[in-house]
Amino acid sequence: MKKNNKIQSKLTRTFCAVVAAALLVSNLSVYLYLRQIYNRELVNNYRNIGENISEQLENDLANIENFARLVCLDKNLQDLMRNHLKCEGYMYYRTIREITSALAQYVALRDDLIDDIYIVDRENTVISRNGFYQDTPESDWYRKFTQQDENFVFSGVHKVNSRETNLADERKEVISYVVGMFDLTQAAKESGRMGYVVFNIKYAALMSEMDSFPEFRGMLVEKDGDVIGGTDEKWKIETISPQLLDSDSRINGSYYFSSEIPTAGWVLISTVEASVLNMQMLHVAALSFGIMLLIMFCAGWVVAVLARNITGPLQLLTTGIRQFSEGNYETHVEVKSGDEVEKVADVFNRMADSIKLQMEENRRKEMEKCKSQLRFLMAQIKPHFIYNSLNCIIYLARREKTEDIIRFTKAFISLLQAAVRTEPQQENELAVEVNYLKNYITLIRYRYENAMEFGWTIEEGCASIRVPALILQPIVENSVFHGLLPNGTPGHIHLSVAREGERVKVKIEDDGCGISDGQLKQIRAELEDQNLRSPENGHVGLENISERLKLCYGPECRLHIDSRLGIGTEVWFCLPVCPPLSREDHALPE
Repeated sequence: MKKNNKIQSKLTRTFCAVVAAALLVSNLSVYLYLRQIYNRELVNNYRNIGENISEQLENDLANIENFARLVCLDKNLQDLMRNHLKCEGYMYYRTIREITSALAQYVALRDDLIDDIYIVDRENTVISRNGFYQDTPESDWYRKFTQQDENFVFSGVHKVNSRETNLADERKEVISYVVGMFDLTQAAKESGRMGYVVFNIKYAALMSEMDSFPEFRGMLVEKDGDVIGGTDEKWKIETISPQLLDSDSRINGSYYFSSEIPTAGWVLISTVEASVLNMQMLHVAALSFGIMLLIMFCAGWVVAVLARNITGPLQLLTTGIRQFSEGNYETHVEVKSGDEVEKVADVFNRMADSIKLQMEENRRKEMEKCKSQLRFLMAQIKPHFIYNSLNCIIYLARREKTEDIIRFTKAFISLLQAAVRTEPQQENELAVEVNYLKNYITLIRYRYENAMEFGWTIEEGCASIRVPALILQPIVENSVFHGLLPNGTPGHIHLSVAREGERVKVKIEDDGCGISDGQLKQIRAELEDQNLRSPENGHVGLENISERLKLCYGPECRLHIDSRLGIGTEVWFCLPVCPPLSREDHALPE
């Protein structure tokens, strides 16, 4: 403890000495020497900002000018304008629609700066999307342009209705670039003018260069002194003298800088006021104080380095433990401190590797458990229908109907082969499963003297979807023995398959005796919770099918059952859409 106090005292004395030296150096040298230099550099910096902004505006406006030239020379647009000026009736409106569609495509190419494009033809008819900008020929800025007798010009800032809504209370500020569009097939300049193309430039996007410098104050002015726009509403209404337009000036301690934008004939005037310069000089004083803080920081850094050699390895170990606790089981901590912390890190790494191996082993065992459960469920289903089929063969043999026995045995062999060859996780195309059902119904119809009819409705394209093997037969068997036969009269079973969004719904319905509300509630509960099931309930097939669906596709694909006593029962489930097993679709049975 005493040794630590001694080191702490030594560091404190050293730190105080450095602070005293920083105060002396910063106040006597930095402030006095750098004051004039910083003032001059500050003025040059504001001048450079204004020049950079004007250069960027010049580039943007030149790009718009070149883009406008491209639009006016577009052959398709030229042809459409010529047709517009000479056609009538339906063709007149069709041509307008095609012109506005072509202009909309150009807007999409430069929607970063251009809000909209429309045309005012030589008869002062406005051609625009949805009939907007009809007041353009009567607007002050457009009249000013036509009076100048120029082929192209940039207007001042004016407001137009939003082209999305055309509502007067949702007007936006734009600068319009108007350029004459001439018929390239005519030599005479005036007679060849087909109209003017108006490009509405987004004022906010054009001024965004100014907005990127929070302390910049500037405004755009036309050569005649009219203000176009700027960063300060109060400053924009001041009188613009010719002196400010022609050269840099200093008035009442404030600096004014002018930069020309030749493409539009504008001048960017920027200013830095005396109060801003004085405030910046205070920053110089703050700089001297900052130097003092820097020296203090350096002294503190030396102390921090010493402490980091001790706390650094502990921090690495803490970070590794936190990442491991958050689920990053690949975490490995490398500590080379040569002390007890390194030993602790090695122990942690061995523990993490052991836990990772144990989790992988548990995951493997869980997968094996799921596979075993699937095999068990399949094994429960297969003997069930084999037993019933053998009973049918015995019954027919007693009646000595040889041909029927042959047909019955062939159908049974097909079912038996399918059951023997089916793996627990195998999937078949729906057409294959329907063939299995057809063979199964053949067996049942022999046994019970055509006591039922079976049909299906399968939406186009669904015959090739993949379903779990032998997933439909137990459901149909349940409908036969628990729905149709207890009814005592011939019945019907119908299979329907249809897409519902990203899933396919498979439904089997019958018109048998149905299920009472109490029994239906019990069946649904057993399908939800396997702990409630009993081997004596007679619905092992449905329960196993539901479990197979949940194991293969998740709990949302479980089996559902609806029924009304005396009317019938519906059993349905949904599956994700899977690609077919091969390129050749299985055909549905006839």
